[in-house]
Amino acid sequence: MAIIGIDLGTTNSAMAMYKDGEAEIILNGNDQRTTASAFQLKPNGEEVIGSSAKKGAASMPRHTVLEVKRKMGGEEEVQVGARTYKPEEISSKILRYLKKSAEEKLGEPVTEAVITVPAYFTDAQRKSTKIAGELAGLRVERIINEPTAAALAFCHDNLDEDQFILVYDLGGGTFDVSLVELFDGVIEVKSSTGDNFLGGTDFDETIIKLIKDKFLKANGFPMEEAAQDANMLYYMLKEAAENAKIELSTQVETDISLPFIGLKDNLPVSFIGQLTRIEFENAIREKVESTIIKINETLEEAAISKDQVSEILMVGGSTRIPLVRGYVEKAFGKKVRTDINPDEVVATGAAVQAALKSGEIDSAVGLVAIDVCPYTLGIEIVNKVNNQIIPGYFDPIIRKNSAIPVTERKTYNTVSDNQTSVNVKVYQGEGRFVSENQLVSDELHVEGIPPNAAGQEEVEISFSYDINGIIQISAVIVSTGHKVTQVIQSQQGVMSAKEKRRSMERMEQEGLDADLYEGMKKAIHNAEKMMDDCSPEDRTRIERILADIETAVAAEDNAALRKLDEQLLDLLIELV
Repeated sequence: MAIIGIDLGTTNSAMAMYKDGEAEIILNGNDQRTTASAFQLKPNGEEVIGSSAKKGAASMPRHTVLEVKRKMGGEEEVQVGARTYKPEEISSKILRYLKKSAEEKLGEPVTEAVITVPAYFTDAQRKSTKIAGELAGLRVERIINEPTAAALAFCHDNLDEDQFILVYDLGGGTFDVSLVELFDGVIEVKSSTGDNFLGGTDFDETIIKLIKDKFLKANGFPMEEAAQDANMLYYMLKEAAENAKIELSTQVETDISLPFIGLKDNLPVSFIGQLTRIEFENAIREKVESTIIKINETLEEAAISKDQVSEILMVGGSTRIPLVRGYVEKAFGKKVRTDINPDEVVATGAAVQAALKSGEIDSAVGLVAIDVCPYTLGIEIVNKVNNQIIPGYFDPIIRKNSAIPVTERKTYNTVSDNQTSVNVKVYQGEGRFVSENQLVSDELHVEGIPPNAAGQEEVEISFSYDINGIIQISAVIVSTGHKVTQVIQSQQGVMSAKEKRRSMERMEQEGLDADLYEGMKKAIHNAEKMMDDCSPEDRTRIERILADIETAVAAEDNAALRKLDEQLLDLLIELV
C-alpha cells in the first residue's frame, strides 16, 4: 500500500510518490499535474472537484467553494447549495478526489499520506488539516511544513554540499519564508516566519479593484449597479483577474473582456479594457515589500547574513510574478533558482518525506529533516504591580524557532493564600500580553494543590511540541507529585471527537453518492453508444431505464438511482 505526499494548496493541490529513487508527480483523474482546490455541488447532488468546478464558479456561485484553506482552523461554516460544511469537510472532498486518482494511476490502494501545511499554520489549522485527511480515508501520521518539504525535494538531489538555503514560498493564499541549513545530509530549519493571509488570491483582489475602478471611470456608475447577482459578478471578476495576473508575468499589457455584466436601464453592460504590468506592480508593491521584511526577520532570528545564503528557492505559483522575483534578487544581490517547478516542489518534497517514513529511502543515505516551532508557546500568568495582582501576561515556555520535537518545563508558584487549583491557559504568539496572542487551550485544570501561604506551593508546567506541530501539556504539583497531562485535541476551530465521528459517517455516505453519480455517467455514456447498434426492442429497454434515471436524478432519489444503476449495468452486460 502506497504512502503519497500531498500539497493541499489554497488554489491548487498536487500529489507525488517516491519511486526508483525519484519523487514523481501523480496525475489526477483528468491527467493534470495539479488540481484546482475547488469543490462544486450541483443541484442534483453530484460533486465536482478541480478545474471543472473552478470554471463553473461564475455560473453556479452559490454551489461552488474556492480557497477553503483560508478558513481551516476557524469556526466559519461554508454554505454549498442546500448543504452546510465545515472547512475541513470541504478539504476532505478534495483529498478524497486526490486519493481516488492516485489509486487509479498507481493501481494499488492508498491508505496513508504526508500532507503539507504552511510553516506559519497555527495548532488549530494543523489539526484541521489532519482531520480533513482522516475524513478522506487517509491515515495522516505526518504533517510537514511546506518550505521544509521544498527544501527536502531540493536537497535530495544536492546532498554533497553544506550550505544555507532560503525558501521563499508565496502561494495562492499564504506566504512563508524559511532559512534552512544543509550539512552532512541533515536539513535543519533555523528560522521561519510568514503570513497566513498573503498570496496570489490577494493579488487577484487587487486586480479586481483595478478593474472596478476602470469601469467606474469609464461608465460613471459602479459595476454592482448592473450586476444581477453579486456572487456571480465576483467569480466572473475573479476569473478575469487571475487570467490577467498570469498573462502579466510574461506580457507588459493584457486585455480584459467581460462581455456581459448585466443590465443598466434595460441596456446590456460590458467591459473591455487593458491592464499594464506597471499598473499591477504599483498596486501590489506594498504587499511584495512586506515579504522582504519577513526575509530580514528570518535571517535576523537565525543570525545569518544574506551573504551566507547559497541558494534561494522560489516556491508557489505567485513567485512567477516578475516584481516578486525582482525584489528578492535585489534583496540578496543574486539570482534566484528558477529551475525548480514552483507548483510541484512541495508535493515532491512531501513524497520524499513519505519515503523516509516508509523506509523507501535508506536511512544510510543520511537524509534527515529537522523542523522548528513556528510560534512561541506559553501560558497566561499574573504579575504583581504596586502590590496588585494583574492578570493577562504571557510567559513563554517553548520559544519560536526551537527545533522540534521539543519539551520544555517551567515552575510557577501559587499567587494567593490557600490556593488549591489553577487553570492553565495555553497561548501561541509573540506578544507580551495574552490579548495579543491566540488562545490554544484553556482545558487543563490542576486540582489538589495543598492549601498553603501564597508562593509556597509550586506547579511545574511542561510543554511538548511534536514533529507534526501537535502540543501536549502537563502539570505536576511539586510537593505531592500529582500529575495532570493532556494532548490538546479539542479547541476553538477544531472538530470535537463527536463532531468528527458524525462528519466521517456523513462524508462516507456523500462519497458513496458521488461515486454513484460518477459511475452512472460512464454507464449512461456506454449505453448511449450501444443504442446505435442494438435492436429496436433493446433500444427501447435502454431508453426506458435512462428516462427513469433522469427522473430519479431530478428527485435526488439515490436509493432509486442505485437500483437503476444495477439494472442498466446488467442490461449492458446482457447486450455485449
